[in-house]
Amino acid sequence: EPFEIYTWSLRTGRLLDVLTGHNGPVCSLAFSPFTSTLVSSSWDKSIRVWDPYKSTTPAETFPHRSEVLSVAFRPDAKSVCGTTLDGTLTFWNIETGNSEGTIDVRRDLKVPSSVCYTADGACVLVAARESPHVCIYNVSQRVLLKRYSLSRKKDSKVQSKCVRFSPNGHAWAAATTRGLMVYSMDEQPFAPIALTEAVTPQRVRKMIEKKR
Repeated sequence: EPFEIYTWSLRTGRLLDVLTGHNGPVCSLAFSPFTSTLVSSSWDKSIRVWDPYKSTTPAETFPHRSEVLSVAFRPDAKSVCGTTLDGTLTFWNIETGNSEGTIDVRRDLKVPSSVCYTADGACVLVAARESPHVCIYNVSQRVLLKRYSLSRKKDSKVQSKCVRFSPNGHAWAAATTRGLMVYSMDEQPFAPIALTEAVTPQRVRKMIEKKR
């Protein structure tokens, strides 16, 4: 409590505003790629739309049947996708405020806890904290396209807390209980599990030069 959203200035480090309106814990936030529009998901079974520069109260509320765990903007900023505790993906049109449908993912992931769109906005990548899999769904056709396994047969169960697609759409990454895993859409999966802040492009280039 009190279930508020705080906006801060990166330039000055000062608190700008406190956004109020949710009646439960706020789980996820996402800014529009093109405007100041902000969306939030909450245990109060809603996604709320905000314009922090104009008001500290929601401009729109999208009600759900269950708690909303995460939310993501489509790359064109026209729609958002939310994941709910009852195992559903919900799609909403930001411009009209209308529902664009749902996808039931309980059979694949049980409780989806993280979602992001592919670079072209045609699909969504979804992960669940209690599942060793990450799934890609086609938005328009509402079908599962592919399911990735985060663990091998000899490994213990690996779970993912967050997934994100690269801006060019050629790769995606999962933050897991075994570390950061990066998968290529073009080649065989590349899955480093021990990446740290010390692994920088500069150090990688130096290592390559030494091996030469």
